[in-house]
Amino acid sequence: MDLKIKRKVAVVTFVKTLAAEVGVWNITANVLAPGFFMTEPTREYLEDQAREEGIPYQEAWEKLARTNPARTIGNPKDYGALAAFLASEHGSYITGEIFLIDGGQYAG
Repeated sequence: MDLKIKRKVAVVTFVKTLAAEVGVWNITANVLAPGFFMTEPTREYLEDQAREEGIPYQEAWEKLARTNPARTIGNPKDYGALAAFLASEHGSYITGEIFLIDGGQYAG
């Protein structure tokens, strides 16, 4: 198992353990596992890809978007909405969970 996978497993295990430990005090702990979101690092990545491949930025964007079933790149507001929900009273009974927010990209 490579180091990247070991780190992901460690984070999930930590959060599951944390959720079990702090739940008695009405504290929740969850993992938000994002795919690509239209942030500055993603823009820079797309600019680099476009430059390296000699294609327009829009084509690089479309190529990345096609890597997931939603055929788009995430809007940071969607990530924020999920985080806000989980931190609100409405998410008070949700703990120890992993939320993939990646447009369906993860197939595992």
